[in-house]
Amino acid sequence: LYIVREPAQPDAPPINITMGRQPVGGIVPPNYMRFDLAPKLYDLRAYGTRSNSELIITVAPGQTRFLLAQPTPNGGAELLELSQEQGRKLARKGERMYTPEINSEY
Repeated sequence: LYIVREPAQPDAPPINITMGRQPVGGIVPPNYMRFDLAPKLYDLRAYGTRSNSELIITVAPGQTRFLLAQPTPNGGAELLELSQEQGRKLARKGERMYTPEINSEY
């Protein structure tokens, strides 16, 4: 699973991401996070300065998914699914950020 951000202003605040109840970090543009996940259902949440949104996805064996983390006009943040082509293009524009190991219970 890749979570990417589009290039933005240098002072753009990070979008904090959680998986289940586990914080996995704050993503700043134009970078990306990559997770090697076991096949199952995952509850992801993106946090903006004022609100957050949830996205529940299922990861299948051998599948690569790309999610775009972006701010919303109301001060929140959201995660949107991207095509393989769009996701890879955005990932190449940035650098991989540190991502913690995801505990299998999440």
